[in-house]
Amino acid sequence: MTAVISAILIYGAIKRNKFMMLPWVVLAFMLAIGILITIIWTAVVFFIDGFVLSGVLTLVIGFIGLGE
Repeated sequence: MTAVISAILIYGAIKRNKFMMLPWVVLAFMLAIGILITIIWTAVVFFIDGFVLSGVLTLVIGFIGLGE
């Protein structure tokens, strides 16, 4: 699905059609939300299991990676 959406993005950029670029923006937004949920979930599991340092590192490194 990502390949199809990326192809639509390239076609939209060539034709200068902003509407055709929208699916890629939506996909990127959905992926960012999914990664954010995964980071928080993993950190919470580490905290519950007593691995506080791992939980903090997961949050810090995850948020830095997400911000790139």
